[in-house]
Amino acid sequence: MTQVSVSAINAIGSWSKKLRATLESLAKQTLNHTDFEVILAGYSTEGLEDGLAQLALPYSYKVIKTSGNCSGEALNRGVEAANGHLCLFLKADYIAAPRLLAEHLQVQGETGGVVGIGMVVHNPSAGSGWYAKQFCDWQNKLSSALAKGEKPLSSTSCCNLNFSVPRQAILNVGNFAREILNSTEIEIAFRLTRCGLRYEYILRAVSTYEESRNFTAIARETMRCGASYVDFWRRNREMLPELFGDFYDTSLRGVVLRRFLLWLTLSPVFLARIGSLFQVNFWAVEWFEFIHSYCFWYGVKQALRDRKIWQRLTYGTPILMYHAIGRPGESANRYIIPIRRFTQQMRLLKILG
Repeated sequence: MTQVSVSAINAIGSWSKKLRATLESLAKQTLNHTDFEVILAGYSTEGLEDGLAQLALPYSYKVIKTSGNCSGEALNRGVEAANGHLCLFLKADYIAAPRLLAEHLQVQGETGGVVGIGMVVHNPSAGSGWYAKQFCDWQNKLSSALAKGEKPLSSTSCCNLNFSVPRQAILNVGNFAREILNSTEIEIAFRLTRCGLRYEYILRAVSTYEESRNFTAIARETMRCGASYVDFWRRNREMLPELFGDFYDTSLRGVVLRRFLLWLTLSPVFLARIGSLFQVNFWAVEWFEFIHSYCFWYGVKQALRDRKIWQRLTYGTPILMYHAIGRPGESANRYIIPIRRFTQQMRLLKILG
């Protein structure tokens, strides 16, 4: 009886060595092969049937071709075709550890249903540049912080696509949003938790990813991420704290430099070229974190196109605190501000906007 439906959906295109490695890793699962199925759904399945024919996969699988380039549509088609009561979404170029499916299934059974988030280990490929190596280190540090509880789980923790959800819960919230092109798993994860499910980090549900992209590809993905978050926020304003964090999450000089470069709308490519000088220097980590953050906020700003909202998002809300406002003629002291001076301050704030 099928218990788990594994949907290897994201980034499915033509047949590749990475996709083959993913499918072969699923063949090595400790979970009985009759207990799960694999669904490959995507808007491009070129060469997929021929590639699958070369493998002697011990589990059942389905290939679903979708039109357009909407990942949400592919995800929904995969959910509709699933026979298992649990849906596991796994990126098509992730290598699953032998116990990945068993760990997801065990935690889901023990908890009665959660948004189960597995661990993704990032490894740079041979010959990777400094940025790819720093990106992998940053991703692995983030995974470690989530595992230790040093960073709270949120909808954005699902963006790596190694997460499981009860199939019925997905149907109950109305499936994945079809009009969202990127990172639609983040949006549905948020809706799932608003309907009663909680996030659960599944430490032993491990998958590995080999990072072979160059700076341009990683930077573009980060900028798309920022733009997607703006789309999510417009759809649901309650997502704001989970999506954007704090613009002041770095040093004062980092905030000032980031704000200045965003004002110039400077392309991140120039920053990466400077960063190549630091690749064997202790500055490499700090410079990577600055560029990565800059790429994200660059994508946010390009998607917003609204100066007032941008200011509200990156400057925050000022809070003024007064102990007491004095009566006419009452002198000022440590805790009391004369009403005349208070009026002048309010007038000045109004003038300054």
